[in-house]
Amino acid sequence: MNFELMLSMFFLIISSFLIFFSAELLKYGPAGLSPGLFPMIVSTLLLILSLFWFFSLLKKKGDPVNNNFLKGLWKLLFTIILTFAFIFLVPYIHFFYATILYVFILSILSGQKNLLLNLIISFLSSAVIFFIFGKVLNVALP
Repeated sequence: MNFELMLSMFFLIISSFLIFFSAELLKYGPAGLSPGLFPMIVSTLLLILSLFWFFSLLKKKGDPVNNNFLKGLWKLLFTIILTFAFIFLVPYIHFFYATILYVFILSILSGQKNLLLNLIISFLSSAVIFFIFGKVLNVALP
């Protein structure tokens, strides 16, 4: 991976943290006068510019490293979305079933082709987690 791509990712991460922390400051004053307004504006601009820089670097053609990186980036993005979906689904379906579905989809995403093995691993891992935390350690699972 080249230096510019790593630097653009660094600025994406930094700007995301700055947006998060400046959002906390927005509640300490009226909307136009809060101490978090200017850091929020600057951080948002930094995030937008970093995104443009990042995607312009990814559009460079003929570089197989960028193509592999882009494939891995999509897997990472899908994993993050799947994790948020898991967190959202747990209150509606039981933790046990949501974990089975989550592990099953992640194992398919990781490249495991055998669906029966994926299903067995998903069920067993969810059962072990549920048994250890729910029954042995008496931790209330969602």
